[in-house]
Amino acid sequence: MLADAVGVVDSSVQHFTLQSAEFAGLDHPDELLTSNVASVQLLMAATGALGRASAVTFSAKGSELEQALTASDIVGVLAALLTDQGFARKFGEKIVGIDTIRHAHELALRIAKARHQADA
Repeated sequence: MLADAVGVVDSSVQHFTLQSAEFAGLDHPDELLTSNVASVQLLMAATGALGRASAVTFSAKGSELEQALTASDIVGVLAALLTDQGFARKFGEKIVGIDTIRHAHELALRIAKARHQADA
């Protein structure tokens, strides 16, 4: 709190748009899901890969991800792909499309980090 009062936090924490070019021009990290077609397409592809998984729990996460995307619910998107501790959820290595899911994990992790940065 004292650091906030004297502006140390503001001068020490870079704005999220400076951390990664993919966030340039955005007012909030969540906009990456509404303004970036490639991000949405990646996440939709991940919903398909998860939805086709034979494990019921994996398939359920695909459904959760699809519903969150449809509702533009960033918290739901992140919850479908990340654990409560902020780590990528573990999905079976044999899932067809696991590479797509991994890329979706990476995107979710970048968004979560940028959200944290924006809140600092």
